[in-house]
Amino acid sequence: MRPKTILVLLAGLMASSASACKCQKDGVNDGFATQNCCTEAGGQSIGEDCPANSISEQLGKFAECCATFMRESDCPCPNGCPKDDELLQAEPSATPREWNA
Repeated sequence: MRPKTILVLLAGLMASSASACKCQKDGVNDGFATQNCCTEAGGQSIGEDCPANSISEQLGKFAECCATFMRESDCPCPNGCPKDDELLQAEPSATPREWNA
């Protein structure tokens, strides 16, 4: 394998591992919120990260969930995420069934 090919492959692996969404406040990750919102958006968290590719169609839902924890998603939404001000003023949605158990 040529050195250039190896470098390109390594760069791709590093980029894919860094593509994780998090619920944050002031740049600090909230692992509890991230894990819950990842599940809520249909993804599966890995530690305190939510792989962006597992929720790529639900980034807005992830952002909405983060807002219920008074956090912000660090992943951009392709069609625009809900406005933070609107989410923070809205009544929180019903607690997910799993949390009541």
